[in-house]
Amino acid sequence: MRVEARIPVRIDFGGPWTDTPEFYEQEPEGGATLNAAIVPLLRNALGQLRPAYVTGVLDTGGSLLEAEIERVRGPSGPLRQRRVRGTMVSYEAGIPSSGLGTSAALNALWLALIKGVSEDIDSFEMRQLIAEKSHRIERELGIIGGKQDQYAAVFGGINLFVFHQDGSVDVHPVELDESIVSELEHRLVLFDTGKARLSSHLHEHVWGNYRAGKNRQWLIRMRQIAFEMVDCLQAGDIDRFGKLLSENWECQKALHESITNEQIDNIFEVASRVGAIGGKACGAGGGGCLLFLTAADRREAVENALKSLPGIVVPFRFDFEGLRVWRHKE
Repeated sequence: MRVEARIPVRIDFGGPWTDTPEFYEQEPEGGATLNAAIVPLLRNALGQLRPAYVTGVLDTGGSLLEAEIERVRGPSGPLRQRRVRGTMVSYEAGIPSSGLGTSAALNALWLALIKGVSEDIDSFEMRQLIAEKSHRIERELGIIGGKQDQYAAVFGGINLFVFHQDGSVDVHPVELDESIVSELEHRLVLFDTGKARLSSHLHEHVWGNYRAGKNRQWLIRMRQIAFEMVDCLQAGDIDRFGKLLSENWECQKALHESITNEQIDNIFEVASRVGAIGGKACGAGGGGCLLFLTAADRREAVENALKSLPGIVVPFRFDFEGLRVWRHKE
């Protein structure tokens, strides 16, 4: 049996941090995030853009382990080499450094490969199970983080996720006209700073402040922004959506001083000067990828300005399929 799988990553728009148990388990209204599953488009050796999904293969049927016993004689003569059937699992994730939920996508992919040997993963219930279990694995390993990465990757599309105090999650796909989706995709610019960071360390700082009562208001506001962003997109008001991106970023920065730095602030200044009307750091912040919304006719100007800085502009497209698994019987 050979099982193949692919899964997207995500960009987040509003409500980051509120998807974490440290927040939603303490708040009667829970948390909420708005995000979109994406597939980065990277250039191959021929200069062609190709989709760079997180991909994996599980092969249970090949002769993957080989034991050789040579020149050892028994009663019947020399023992020949023995081939034993084994299992191989391989992954590939040739995508930007951090901030896109890649580690969560990898965990969900691994679980999907295992489940895919004997079960169909296309149902809503199975996708939710994979998202929950992959998040639980991280928590068991002592990694502090939320659930939005797993849910975004598994379900695909543009979604509002609501995280309840009891740990349950509501999935609300955001239905948009094709013209709005196309305009949003065209006006968003993703920039990889090349500066990796361990989000778990940022979480320790932020939740320390939360327990001390220093940043709760900013988390509450980000949760509200997620809902307001949905209203903006459904009304076709993408400029207002961009302003909310920036407000969300201001709230993020207020959570702890380590969420931004001089390099990140400089990138935002450059992008804003040439036509970005909104933006935020993806994920926890502190490095990784930054997301900008440009004015309708300023995408090229923003991209060119960013290309003059250390880092990489990452083309992408929205992914509306989420986790995909294929089984091949030998």
